[in-house]
Amino acid sequence: MYADVNGLKMFYEIRGTSDPAKVPLVLLHGAISATGTSFGPLPDLLAQTRQVIAVEQQGHGRTADIDRPMSVQAMADDTLALLANLGIGQADLFGYSLGAGIALNLITNHPTVVRKAVLASVTSIKPASTLKCSAGQNPGSPSIRPDTTCRFPSSGNTGLWPPTRVTGRLCSPRSRRWNCPRSPRRPSPRSTSPSC
Repeated sequence: MYADVNGLKMFYEIRGTSDPAKVPLVLLHGAISATGTSFGPLPDLLAQTRQVIAVEQQGHGRTADIDRPMSVQAMADDTLALLANLGIGQADLFGYSLGAGIALNLITNHPTVVRKAVLASVTSIKPASTLKCSAGQNPGSPSIRPDTTCRFPSSGNTGLWPPTRVTGRLCSPRSRRWNCPRSPRRPSPRSTSPSC
């Protein structure tokens, strides 16, 4: 199906049935990808227990590009407009890569629209200085949801790097070592990702 949002003819699919007791789950694909290549059979599996809305962003999949710059902000605005168009006031989000950046934009700029979010392979977020850290976490480290997520930026970085989700938290490389909360383990010299 297509919806006219922000001058864009945006493709989306709805799978599963609407349940008033459950908010729908919105799938946000990665860059240079689409629903099928980012999620494979996952939408059909998730649709067995809830309504799933798979969105294809500007210039991706079955949504054509238009004459405007591509940005995470614009794609988040498109997603927000689509939800409003569908009459959805609140949703859960599953964002992969670019989709995780779109989800983070929605979480930080429109928190009432998002009930829960799962972020995989986060590629970028707002600069660390614009996010707040909750009590009990390192000073200056940002947090999206204090009880589950804290991202520690690498030194000299403005927060635009790919963090890795680890046991409910995000950790980052700092001075070529991984700083992972609640985990004494470090990656092996051959590893390119944290073992924590």
